[in-house]
Amino acid sequence: MDYRIVYTCPSINTAVGGIKVIYKNSETLSQNGFNSVVWHPDNPKFVCDWFEHHATVYKSNRLNNKIDFVVLPEVMWGYTKLLLKYNVKYAFYVQGGYLIEKGVTSDNYSEFMNAYDQASLNMSISDDTTAVIMMNFPNMAKNKIVRLIPYLSDSFKSVTKENIISYMPRKLPEHTDKVCFYIRNKLPPTWSLKPIQNLNETETASLLAKSSVFMSFSDQEGFGLPPLEAALSGAKVVGYTGQGGKEFFQSPNFHSVENGDFITFVSIVLNLIKEVESGALTEESFLKGREKLKKRYSRVEHERLLIEFAQRVGNFYR
Repeated sequence: MDYRIVYTCPSINTAVGGIKVIYKNSETLSQNGFNSVVWHPDNPKFVCDWFEHHATVYKSNRLNNKIDFVVLPEVMWGYTKLLLKYNVKYAFYVQGGYLIEKGVTSDNYSEFMNAYDQASLNMSISDDTTAVIMMNFPNMAKNKIVRLIPYLSDSFKSVTKENIISYMPRKLPEHTDKVCFYIRNKLPPTWSLKPIQNLNETETASLLAKSSVFMSFSDQEGFGLPPLEAALSGAKVVGYTGQGGKEFFQSPNFHSVENGDFITFVSIVLNLIKEVESGALTEESFLKGREKLKKRYSRVEHERLLIEFAQRVGNFYR
């Protein structure tokens, strides 16, 4: 292999889905015979350990412009100044379309626009993210955008369901608190609300596997993994699409709610409790919807798109 794909990553060791995707993409490429590493340029000795992975972490502060192709998350666009100075080819991996302008001011706007203009490729995590990229850079050639899908662990499976309504309060804690407060005194005594926080991947998967309903508080997401993971775990999902989730928020597995519409949110949750108790989680249409999701966002599809991207990178080094 005469080139190396270097995934740059912020040095953050908390449960951030985008970081996990970076590690898993690099790991997947390595497992398929490509030379790929994860690089924390601000702290090369740093390694994420909040989830299991087999990615190779590059613990140097030097790049080789003859072989290295750098993949940058949108929040690290500022590093392109050095990459351009030393003629290192790069691509953006936009997982958070609504973070694309982070750090941009009137003083550095032209530098920001040039950073994307000079990128060899731009990777997008969702249809909505692609639309955001094209909105910001209307003159960008569409064939310069590579559509990927996130890595989804095989650990998200359905088991014997319990009367659990789970949710992740991290994104919109004020919204979470309000909805839970409004629901709490209306819950049947056999049902419970359970937050997913301070749990590792295995513990999260275990709770989702038992959950019958998942409340989504996604907010301005490029994709939004938790609601999809919950649906793949066999739960009914209700709540916000986060915009990026619009491509998969479809009935009967998903029930979307406009951001801040707490009355509708609570009403749907209470209706879903009745539906679950009436056997909705075993209905043919619901099971077919889950199988469709499993196929669309499968490990096979994830690898296929990622390999196509790596092969396109290879064309720059021939």
